Amino acid sequence: LPHPISKEEMQKYFQLDLCSNSYLYESWLIGKLIFLLGGINVADLFRITDDSIKSGRVVYFRAKTKKLYSVKILPATNEILQHFKSKETKSILGILSNEDLKNKAKLPYIIQQKNHLLNNHLKKIGAMIGCKEKLRGYTFRYTIANLCKQMGYDVQLIAELLGHSYGNRVTGIYLEAYDRVLI
Repeated sequence: LPHPISKEEMQKYFQLDLCSNSYLYESWLIGKLIFLLGGINVADLFRITDDSIKSGRVVYFRAKTKKLYSVKILPATNEILQHFKSKETKSILGILSNEDLKNKAKLPYIIQQKNHLLNNHLKKIGAMIGCKEKLRGYTFRYTIANLCKQMGYDVQLIAELLGHSYGNRVTGIYLEAYDRVLI
């Protein structure tokens, strides 16, 4: 089941004063990016290249659905992207090498390994902020969906944000935790 975190926990996450030379720093930034880019899937985020940045937006095809997305780059998003920009790879975050991006057969496995490390780091960051849930990449997707629901956004609009098709039951699973609290 999904495990979103509360608005207060998300605020603590964003306000965490993590030293830039900490081994957790870039994972912390990636968590922020997932949220700021509308709950982008980790696999899609890792695949974003410089070519994906167009007219102040991140434009990408979701790997799972092949659906085109265009997300506005907010000032906080831009600041994080600039941090990663110095990497020597087409991958905007520098997590995937150019060879990784070309190796279509091994790419899912490579992303899985990188995601595992990210989740280990996020779990430690979650403990630092006193998060009740085990923090991982998908937590940010669940959280943005639930926060949007709490703010009164339509379920179909939330489904669109997450890359789910119209009437998709998966969106309901994402929002189940919110509905339980409301009930």
